[in-house]
Amino acid sequence: MGRLTTNGHGKTGQPNLIVDEAHNLPGRANEYFSASLSATDLDKWAQATHHLTPTLKDLIDGLTIAARLRIRSSIEGAPEHRAAKVILHDEDFLDLFSRSQELLAAYLSSGIELQKQDPVLAFCNAIANFAQSLANKGEEFFCTYTPEGPSLKITCCDASSSLRESYAQFANTVAFSATIKPFDYYAKILGVDGEDLTTAEFLSPFPKAHRKLLIIPQVSTRLKDRAGNYDKIKAAIERIVRLRSGNYFVFFPSFDFLYKVAQKLELPDFEVLCQSREMRREHVDQFMEKLRSREKPTLIMAVQGGVFAEGVDYPGEMLIGALIVGPALPTFDFERELLREYYDSKYGNGFDYAYTFPAMAKVIQSAGRVIRSGTDRGLIVLMDRRFMHDNYLRSMPADWGTDDPKTLVSGKILSDIETFWKSHEPGP
Repeated sequence: MGRLTTNGHGKTGQPNLIVDEAHNLPGRANEYFSASLSATDLDKWAQATHHLTPTLKDLIDGLTIAARLRIRSSIEGAPEHRAAKVILHDEDFLDLFSRSQELLAAYLSSGIELQKQDPVLAFCNAIANFAQSLANKGEEFFCTYTPEGPSLKITCCDASSSLRESYAQFANTVAFSATIKPFDYYAKILGVDGEDLTTAEFLSPFPKAHRKLLIIPQVSTRLKDRAGNYDKIKAAIERIVRLRSGNYFVFFPSFDFLYKVAQKLELPDFEVLCQSREMRREHVDQFMEKLRSREKPTLIMAVQGGVFAEGVDYPGEMLIGALIVGPALPTFDFERELLREYYDSKYGNGFDYAYTFPAMAKVIQSAGRVIRSGTDRGLIVLMDRRFMHDNYLRSMPADWGTDDPKTLVSGKILSDIETFWKSHEPGP
């Protein structure tokens, strides 16, 4: 760390800032400066206030109606059934904010016992957060109307300037992660792209021979190609995991994709488990216990970026392989396209900033579950021809051999994987 923190900028005595898992910071910061106001949520909270006095109930019901009208009027004649970018004026929401504060003051002074997840507090906080977010000005903010709800959302698509202001309180800022490439992309969105920026990539300390990494470019997971590739993906999964008994993950871009392939799998010698959309903690723990017990080879179908793909270790034989089915590009929708337009204007690389690089962070995190110590041995298979493209390769660790990605493509993949496993069998 000392190699990266040369305190030569007149900040003696100030602390250093260390940011772990720094690839998550831009998204978290963007969320912090964003806000939404949903009529559906307001209705839900208002309906949960049956315990209020008539006076307080009248206040919250009147405020709910006023908020609905304000949300509807924001589209100014545009079709109500279609998402739209809108321009909001602070004064339009000052009245809502003022009334919400009156409601909050009356509620807190009423003597009514606060609930654990209090609907009145949630109601007032939603209006207050939205009204206060309107004060954020600049090209990095935009507001959208969504007919579902309906709702309004203020989106911060680039919090780098605010992050930069925070870094000024520290002598040095060190941001690190296993998924912080390309450096130029993360430097910009993290707000550390100044003249005094130093970057360094450290190769894995674990033996390269303990990992087998392959790309299957014959598979396409693009939305338009998926239906025609389900059987190909299913066959690849079955053939690969049968080569070595053990626990595997197959990581997908979406739950729909996951379920389509899961329905086709025929692996009687494996226990096949599927992550669900709303998975309770106890069910996650049950899946983890299946991996630990190793009573039967287990194949878990999960989504990239989910609870099984980041921030968790699977040491030793708990996991011997991960098959990653395509990059998990963000949903192509109205808001994401506005993000792309902003990045195009600001950085000249809109598609990669809005889609490719965020997707590859999830891919690298998923792949990183396999080798977590010097004794782990495992297989990583990337399925999609896009993993051969330069803009996807830029996100991959240097020791993956991406300087010549053709070396990661095998003409006899099953034989190569079988040879890898045999090379790691215990001796006589």
